[in-house]
Parts: sequence; C-alpha cells; structure tokens
Amino acid sequence: QNLEEAVADGDLSEEAAERARATLRRFGLIPEAPEAGAEADPDPAAPETADSAAPEDAGEAPDRFIGPQFRGPPIDVDLGGENVSTPDSIRRFFAPEDFNEPAPETIWPLPVRRYIGDRIAEAQADPRSWLERAANWVPRIMFVMVPVYALLLALVYAWRRGFFFYDHLMVSLHLHSALFLTSAVVLQLSGLIGAGWAWLAMIVYSNVYLYKLHRVVYARGRISSVLRTMTLDVLYFFVLSFGMIAVLLLGALA
Repeated sequence: QNLEEAVADGDLSEEAAERARATLRRFGLIPEAPEAGAEADPDPAAPETADSAAPEDAGEAPDRFIGPQFRGPPIDVDLGGENVSTPDSIRRFFAPEDFNEPAPETIWPLPVRRYIGDRIAEAQADPRSWLERAANWVPRIMFVMVPVYALLLALVYAWRRGFFFYDHLMVSLHLHSALFLTSAVVLQLSGLIGAGWAWLAMIVYSNVYLYKLHRVVYARGRISSVLRTMTLDVLYFFVLSFGMIAVLLLGALA
C-alpha cells in the first residue's frame, strides 16, 4: 500500500516500485504477482476474500518469476528470530537468475555473485568451519597491521624531522613483536586468573609499552607521549576493527 501511495504522489517511479515488489516477493513478504491478464494485487492490509485468494493447487501455469520446482511454500525467513536467512535465501539474493527471477541491476557478473552466495550460504550453514577458516587469516592480517601502524606513527610525527618511514616501521615491528609475545602469555594466564583480567592486563601493558616508546625512541615529553598514545589507540582501534571484518569475510569467501 505504501508503494502505491508513493507512486501516486510522484515520490517513486513505477519501475522502482516494481523492483521493490520483486524484492519483497523474493523473500515471501508479499504474495506472488498475478498471472498476465489477472487483476492487480489486492491491498496486503485488506482481508483476503474467496475471490481474491488463489487455490494453492490450481492447475494454472506457474508464475513467470518462480519455476515449477518452487511451487511449494516460500522459503521460511523469520525476520524477527535469530535465523534471519536460510542458505537458499542467501543464494537467491545474490543470484536470483538461478531461481528464474529477474537479474538485479549490478555490475557484478553472475559467476561472481553465485560464488559469493554459495560461500556465504556455506558459512551460514556451518559457522564452526567458517570461524576456523577465519582464524587462519588472523596472523596474515596482523602481519599487514605492522606497516599500517607504521603509517599511523608517521602521521602523528609528520612534522618531526629526522624520522623516516623505515624508522617508524622498525618501531611498529618491535611493538607488535612484544604484543604477540604478551598475547601468548595472556592466553595461558586466562585460565588461571580469568579472561577478563588477563586481557585487561594486556591492554594496560601495551599502552605502557607504547608510552615508553614515545618517551625513549621519539624523546617526547610526558604529556605529549600520553596524547600520542591515546590518539594511536583510537586510530588503531578503527583500523583493527576493519581488519577483523576482513578476517571474517576472507574466512567466508576465500
């Protein structure tokens, strides 16, 4: 009903409204489109009457968007529950052509979309295997973080002469080596003192270590070192967040 009102008010074109209806039909949120020559879809909010309700096993030709193999009940997608999507609905979203539906308006070719849909559907069906593959990418992403952190150091010391990217890279490598060693110790201690206390100690240690780097390597004052440590913490948090998202995506797609 909202789509029809938007078209009538001129806020939405008929073509855009039809694409929206096709997306809603894909997930079974509105009834399927009627056959050619049939009356228009009734108001979804209006009560269904005997004339408007189509028999489930009528001997008519199947809808032109849904193949005969999908004449059963629509895929169960519970938007209010925990399972938002099923493997078939994920594949249907990325490659609707495989389900006899119109191709989406995108520059991505069908083989690429089909591959992405298959891998995400597999990750949804087997989350444990997905997380195991993602864990294999963590060391590689953290190796990439070393030059990235060097760039952040170069950013906060952009006006300081006498330091080049090579110097910042050595500092970043030294810092990450210490953090990796500390992480191994924390993993062992987490079973004794609790994971929360262990990782809190890790955070405190890493910031004290970084503060000492600013004081010793870059010869900065106390206040300047504290401010740079806090700035790098914020910047590195966002960079590391994107890195973890990349880990999850690579675990599903690679």
